[in-house]
Amino acid sequence: MPSCQRCGNKYMRYIPRIAGYRCDQCGATDTEDIDSATIAYDKALIKAEEHIVVGNWSQAINSIRYLCDQRPVDPRAYQVLLKAYTQNYTIMPKDCNQKEAAACWDKLLRLNNINRELLLYRKKQERILRNEAGEKAFSCVCYSVLFFIMLAITPVAYELSLAEGIIFTVVDFIIICMLIEKEPVKALKRHRYFQKTRLNNPFEYRD
Repeated sequence: MPSCQRCGNKYMRYIPRIAGYRCDQCGATDTEDIDSATIAYDKALIKAEEHIVVGNWSQAINSIRYLCDQRPVDPRAYQVLLKAYTQNYTIMPKDCNQKEAAACWDKLLRLNNINRELLLYRKKQERILRNEAGEKAFSCVCYSVLFFIMLAITPVAYELSLAEGIIFTVVDFIIICMLIEKEPVKALKRHRYFQKTRLNNPFEYRD
């Protein structure tokens, strides 16, 4: 890190947007000691952030993904990449993007660079996943109760008339099909998981 040539201050802060150092004391800048690779790297980061501003998510991902290999200990590339994967922290990415986002999060954990925006995103995703799991588990319980009630009533309906018995049997069959479609065992397991577990990585959970 160079010293300020204007005031002699020994501590100058690197500013990516000017591709140089700026003195915190007098505001002077120095761009002479910056190599071309660093300038190109910073310009690529800035370009990716501009794509994010206008919502070009795939262009942002493609323009920054390779930077993670160039400087694997620089957290900025992983942070911008996660911002693109989550569309500015508004969605949960799917499939391959989710796996790559999970890997980015793990790298930031190792670098001890989970910023405030990412912590807020994790908290929001935990709340969403917990609510979804709770609603699905409650729905499965309601369908199960309804099925057993209808199952108990069906013999009585047959005693009244064959037609009513058949109707109740068909309804029983429809309810059990809907219950199976909701995968109650998986739903209850997911609900218990989110009740007891706090996610270190918001992208890591798999059904």
